[in-house]
Amino acid sequence: MFPENFLEPLKTLKPLFIDQKPVIPNKKSIQQYNSLSTPKPVKKTPQISTNEISPKTLEKFPLNPINKKNDQLKTNQPLTLTANKEKKPTKKELILLQKIKHLERQLKQTEIERDNLKQLVQQEKSRADNYEKQLKIIVNALKQWQKINYYQQLEQELKAQVEQPPLKPPNK
Repeated sequence: MFPENFLEPLKTLKPLFIDQKPVIPNKKSIQQYNSLSTPKPVKKTPQISTNEISPKTLEKFPLNPINKKNDQLKTNQPLTLTANKEKKPTKKELILLQKIKHLERQLKQTEIERDNLKQLVQQEKSRADNYEKQLKIIVNALKQWQKINYYQQLEQELKAQVEQPPLKPPNK
């Protein structure tokens, strides 16, 4: 079932990093690795004299380079501006640009219509509130009128009873 070498005891492997030396030895202090903590002395290197330039160096790096190729620009030639020259848009791009512009116009129109509708809604709401107030005033006036009418009718009935003498019961 298992291969023969599977049942053999495993060899102990030594980790590699123990045998190797660490990159930063532990003997040095941390301050030596911090470049900001202590100033380091700068070694002076011999300076090159800039006063004397050898003829060989001048040949390699001339101060006034001579144009050896005819295709290079001369000092009196005007520079052409290539940044302003854009590629002509393709037919698809033109169609897409037209669609975008059309959609932007539609968006502006719908925003204007939305704002107009908001104003209309506000106006209608204020009109409805005004009509509701007027209806409440009319309802209160009708209630007052009904009360007045009821009390006037009651008063007339009482006057009619006072004017008529009470009926005498017949004699037996």
